[in-house]
This record gives sequence, C-alpha cells and structure tokens, in this order.
Amino acid sequence: MIVIDPSGVALALLYMIMLVVLFIISKIRKKRVISIDFFVQGTFILYLMMLAKYTLLPIRLFDDLDVSNATYFQLSPLTSILFYLQNLDVPTYVIQLFGNLILLLPFAIYLNIKKQRSLMFNIITPIIISLSIETLQLLIDFITHFPNKIFDVDDLLLNVAGFLIGALLSKYARAIIGPLKLRLQ
Repeated sequence: MIVIDPSGVALALLYMIMLVVLFIISKIRKKRVISIDFFVQGTFILYLMMLAKYTLLPIRLFDDLDVSNATYFQLSPLTSILFYLQNLDVPTYVIQLFGNLILLLPFAIYLNIKKQRSLMFNIITPIIISLSIETLQLLIDFITHFPNKIFDVDDLLLNVAGFLIGALLSKYARAIIGPLKLRLQ
C-alpha cells in the first residue's frame, strides 16, 4: 500500500516554487545561480519547511472529544528527558529525545555559518524559536480541542542544547565552506 502524505506533497511543491523564486531573484541581481550560496539558501528553505512539517503537522481535528487541559502541556523540567533516558529501548522515545536535541542544530549552523555569533545570541535565539514552536503547538491544540503536539518544557531545553551544539559545529562548517568562497548576501 502506498500512502501519499498530502502535507509532504504540498511542501515539495512549495519548495520547488521557492527555488524558482530564489533562482529569479538571483538572476535579477545578476548573480551566478549555480553557486554555493544558492545551495545553502535552498537547503535552508528546505530545512525550514521540514521544521514546520515535523513540529506542527499533521493537525487532527476532533472537537467532540473531552480532553483535559493537563494533556496539552508538560511543565516540569527534566521529567520527559529522564523518562526518555530510562526508556531508550522504545524507538519512539529515542526519536523524541534525539529529535528534539537535533531539531534546531541545523538552524544554528545556518545562522552562524558566515560569522560566529555571540553566546548571548546563541542562547536567546533558540529560546525564542523553540518557545514559538511550542506556543504554536499549544495554540493549535486549544483551537482543535485535541492534543496534536504537547507543549513540553523539556523540548525547550533539548532544542536550546542542540542549537548550542550547532553553533559550535558551525566553526567546522565555515572551515569546509570557506575554501568554496561562500559569500552570503
């Protein structure tokens, strides 16, 4: 049985449209299109689309269920992390733990690839991004009256840790891309 995820198809089409727009903008600015810049920008757009897909989709609509508000969020620090660590034999929990850890890692690399940002920037930025994602998840849950995704304070901690790892790794990304004469504009 073949299952086509409509959100995946829609994202693929949107990605192709974004690449065409990026191509047109490059041509208008009279820049080489086949360049490392185009590749980096294209992969960043793809990353942002996948970030939205995996953090916000799918949205289930079940407004007739009586679900208590307690199932919409988890506010006790380290509760989920410790639970995942105690249950590493369950693939879903491993995905939750490491997925949240690496979720914003590429974002940090993209933001720090041209120049290393300050420690304060690399702490505040992932807090804002992760808090925005978690708040959107909570808002979707309240609108749909169904816990599609859970607002979890541990997700914030893991996302920030992953972002900081990405910021450290960006030094190596610059060393690899530098010789390719990357000019982010």
